Amino acid sequence: MTAPDRGKSDRRIQSLERGFEVLEYLYQEGETTVSEVAADLDLSTSTAHIYLKTLSELGYVKKAASKYSLSHRFLRLGTKTREQTDIYQAALSEVDKLADETNEVSALGVPERGKRVLLYKSESSEAVYDNPPAGEYTYMHWTALGKAILGHLPRDRVEEIIDQHGLPARTQQTITDESELFDELATINENGYAIEDEERWNGIRSVAVPISNNDNVIGSISVSGPKNRFDQGRIESELVTDLMQSKNVIEVRLAHE
Repeated sequence: MTAPDRGKSDRRIQSLERGFEVLEYLYQEGETTVSEVAADLDLSTSTAHIYLKTLSELGYVKKAASKYSLSHRFLRLGTKTREQTDIYQAALSEVDKLADETNEVSALGVPERGKRVLLYKSESSEAVYDNPPAGEYTYMHWTALGKAILGHLPRDRVEEIIDQHGLPARTQQTITDESELFDELATINENGYAIEDEERWNGIRSVAVPISNNDNVIGSISVSGPKNRFDQGRIESELVTDLMQSKNVIEVRLAHE
């Protein structure tokens, strides 16, 4: 077998990378002008205009007056991507059911590139905590969803994630010490569930359990709400039980797809 040409396999299309940098910039900043894109991304005004004009002609960017923003085409792409994800189809009704039964916010998360992606969330009429929007990426160790996944990954994979993203703090309660994190992950693995205790948002607690398919963890589901409604008694007697029941249903569905 002929050895691969490393030069060719490692090639990157810089103009394509720049195009995605422009899209990410628009995602972060919202409506913006050509000059703002040029200044913040270290591009000439003419080059920034070319990128924005091309993306606009392709339908991924829209222009109103002198400002550019992302088009709704991304909504179509994101919706389709989610619908094509097996765990989403298997978990959707159970996540809705959890929100209704607990009167809290329930959510579905999946791992991607070492971070937690919020794939879906459901809120009851009495929920007082609004999770970030579906599609949001965040650090695994900040959330119960992420820690439930980490607690059921091989140690070397967790170490890779830490090497890649670090353990930055979000609140004073965020775990930023690697040894402390591994101690908690061992407890999560033993208990079968993870607790987020004001580690991302002050005053908010969350409980999550992992979802596995073919003995591999592929995601997690959670229930979140105000800390004063998430005492240890309720967590252990009600929320973990509800989550485990939904976990079992989802995993059976995945096994029979």
